Amino acid sequence: MKAKLSQQNLLKAIQVVQRSVSPRSTLPILNGILFETGDSRMVLSATDLEIAMRTEIPAKVNSPGKVVIPAKLISDVIRNLPERDLEIDASNKEEIRVVCEHSQFNLKTLTLEDFPKFPDSHPTKNWTLKQESFLEGIKQVVKAASRDETRPILTGVLLTINKGRLRMVATDSYRLALRDEKLNTETDDSLEVIIPSRSIEEVAKIIPLSTADIKIGLTQNQIMFNLGETVLISRLLEGEYPSYEQLLPKDHEVKLEVSRDNLLKAVRRASIIAQNTPLKLSLEEDQLKISAQTSGLGQAEEVLDVKKKGENFEIAFNPQYLMDGLSGITGDTVFLELTSPLKPGFLRGEEKNFRSLIMPVRL
Repeated sequence: MKAKLSQQNLLKAIQVVQRSVSPRSTLPILNGILFETGDSRMVLSATDLEIAMRTEIPAKVNSPGKVVIPAKLISDVIRNLPERDLEIDASNKEEIRVVCEHSQFNLKTLTLEDFPKFPDSHPTKNWTLKQESFLEGIKQVVKAASRDETRPILTGVLLTINKGRLRMVATDSYRLALRDEKLNTETDDSLEVIIPSRSIEEVAKIIPLSTADIKIGLTQNQIMFNLGETVLISRLLEGEYPSYEQLLPKDHEVKLEVSRDNLLKAVRRASIIAQNTPLKLSLEEDQLKISAQTSGLGQAEEVLDVKKKGENFEIAFNPQYLMDGLSGITGDTVFLELTSPLKPGFLRGEEKNFRSLIMPVRL
C-alpha cells in the first residue's frame, strides 16, 4: 500500500474511528485501526465488537492495500506532524513508513488476518432523518438512560418509527425523557429497537462532522447510521423495554409556568449546597421557593416569580435530574406539572415534542 494524503484529513479520520477502539480489550488487534486504499480514497475502520466505525477520505493512491496500525500510536504520530501532505508506505507487511516533510516514522503493524470483518453495511430497510432534529433529540433523552449494567435494557435508548413519527425514550426508573416528533418524510416501514446509550452518544459526536442526512439501516441484531463518508454500526440490546406510557400523567393538580433560564440557574446555584441531598421546591402564591441544606456546608434559598394554578405544597427532587430535564427544553418558558409530593413531576416546554418525568424524593 502506497498513498499520499492530507495530514489534516487523516487526523480527523483517525479521531473519528478511534472512538470505537477498545483500549481495555484483552485482544490486541482491537487496539488497532484498519487502513485500506483504493479508488482515490483511504478508508479507516475500527471496532470494539459492540460499535464498528468506518470513514473515508480522499487520497492519491499509488498502490492499493490494507494494514492495521495501533490506534494510539498512529494518532500520536499524525497529530504531531506538520499540516502538510504526507506519504504512507506499507510495502513491508510488518511495518508502515510515514513521511511528512523532514519527518519519517517506521511503525510496527498488527496482524491483518486477525482484524474482525466489518459488519454488513447493506441493510434491507432504510430510514432518512434530518441531522439537526435527530441530534437535538439524542441530547434531550440520552442523559436519562441508566448507567447500571445490572439492568442492561435500561442502559439503552428506545427508538421507534411508526406512522410517520419518530420517538426516542430513555429511563433509569427514577426519571424518564421522551422525544416525539413528526418526520419530514413519510414511510410505511416501522422500526422499534433499543440502542446502547454509548452508541447513540457516539452518533451525536459524529453528526456535526457531516452535512449529509442521516440514513438509518437495520440488519440482524445491528443498526447502522450512515452519514455519507462515515458509517457507525452498533449492536442492539435484546429484551422488552419497560411499559413507560402508563407512567405519563394524564392530568395534574398544580401547574407552574416559569422562565426556563431563571429556573435552571436557580436550581444550578442551589445544587452547590445540595450535595447528595434533595432540592426542595415550595409552591406558594405566584412564587416558587427553591431551597437546599446539607450538614457541614450550609443552606441556600431562592425565590422565583411564577404563574401557578392549583394548591400550595412542597416537593423535592434530585437536583441533577432537574437540571438535565430543564437543559433538554428549548424555548423561554417551562411548565412544571405536579399532582402530589409523592407522584412524579412533569417538565415540558412550549413545544410539546419533548417531555421529562422525574420521580420525587421523600422529604
